[in-house]
Amino acid sequence: MSVMPDSSLLCYLFRMFTSLRLASGSLLFLALIIAQASREKEKEDFEFTRRQIHTAPNFVPKAGMDSDESTATAIAYAVAVLIYGKKVMDEELPFRADLKGGIWTVLGTLHCSSCAGGTVVIQIDKATGQIVYLTHFQ
Repeated sequence: MSVMPDSSLLCYLFRMFTSLRLASGSLLFLALIIAQASREKEKEDFEFTRRQIHTAPNFVPKAGMDSDESTATAIAYAVAVLIYGKKVMDEELPFRADLKGGIWTVLGTLHCSSCAGGTVVIQIDKATGQIVYLTHFQ
């Protein structure tokens, strides 16, 4: 013989369950509103900065944007990883750089002299930091 709880207990449990669902739904809704407001604030920050850029003078270091060998190799590595992948580029470390005529030429290192293949070659304008040439020899 089964025992049925009385209807007042069932009503109480139902009200509690409904209240909890409403509370958790309200919290979720509140979290979504806060996240949306945060994204809107971030967008406003970027738009404000973009407007400032048009009126503020640009800073260019006297030595150029890409002034030394370590900066040139760091820029080359970052760009090469995006294109060829971290695993491939890590196998070509260390990167070597040479400056001629205001252009850094950065080469990866082939660690096997008898292996077929090549390395990444990237040229970077010293004054602007712009990539002017990029390839990976085979």
